[in-house]
Amino acid sequence: MPRTGNRYVAQGDPITLGGSLDLKFVPSGADMQKGDLLTTSGIDEVYPAGLHVGRIARIDRRVDSSFARVHAEPMVTERGATFAGVVALQGLATTPSSGSGQKGQSQGCRARDAQRRNPAMIMPAGRPLLLPANPKFIALSFALAMLLQMLLGLLGWYWLPDVLAIVVVFWTVHQPRRVGLVLAFVMGLALDVHESALLGQNALSYVVLSGLATVAQRRVLWFPLREQALQILPLFLVAAVVEWLTRLVAHDVLPAWSQLPAPFFQAALWPLVGALLLAPQRRAFDRDDIRPL
Repeated sequence: MPRTGNRYVAQGDPITLGGSLDLKFVPSGADMQKGDLLTTSGIDEVYPAGLHVGRIARIDRRVDSSFARVHAEPMVTERGATFAGVVALQGLATTPSSGSGQKGQSQGCRARDAQRRNPAMIMPAGRPLLLPANPKFIALSFALAMLLQMLLGLLGWYWLPDVLAIVVVFWTVHQPRRVGLVLAFVMGLALDVHESALLGQNALSYVVLSGLATVAQRRVLWFPLREQALQILPLFLVAAVVEWLTRLVAHDVLPAWSQLPAPFFQAALWPLVGALLLAPQRRAFDRDDIRPL
């Protein structure tokens, strides 16, 4: 809250609160007035500080409770909306007008101080906006990766990278709502059937790989493709260890030395595979001088 500097947790409930915000655990004696502005704090390092969220609409102070019920009206209504986006511009400062005086100056200073304390942006500066991924293209990439992996498996060279694993991790990171544990399990199971291996061997490795990619998804997306390879390398190493342990337990066979470079080759191929899979999303849609994207 800019007026007092206090921080609260806001929770939205469009069913019971009619689309308003409910502030949780607000002490009854808190310095709060109707009309106070609510802004983001920036401590989550996802949204920058100072984004206007809503205004206090009603404060119910009860004598039988230590906490007050506080309702706020959101700045933007979400009813009927499917997607929402927030654009934060770095480096903007509030310039006081001739009639604002000392109040405008203080607001500008507070905005600049908040930006210095919380430099996090929703997406890194200079990162291009992408078109939505086509589900048919995702399915095609999995089919081609599976075919290529089957062809590489016929060569019998264990040091070759697992292309299908790279595609599984890539789409788990970039499209977690469409690609996840279930699809990774199905892809691994299909590879087990093709290789006549222990049923579930590759499936277990791919599920572990997809689960780790889901956990690291937000972190990985903050880096460009070349730097993402270093973030992805531990995932490939863990998946390789899981596969090797499975073979050791099931067949009592130690991994060959030729298998060790495979995770490193997979990480090295990450920028190339990522550039190819992101190419359709980076194309211009109805490009012209006014709308370059």
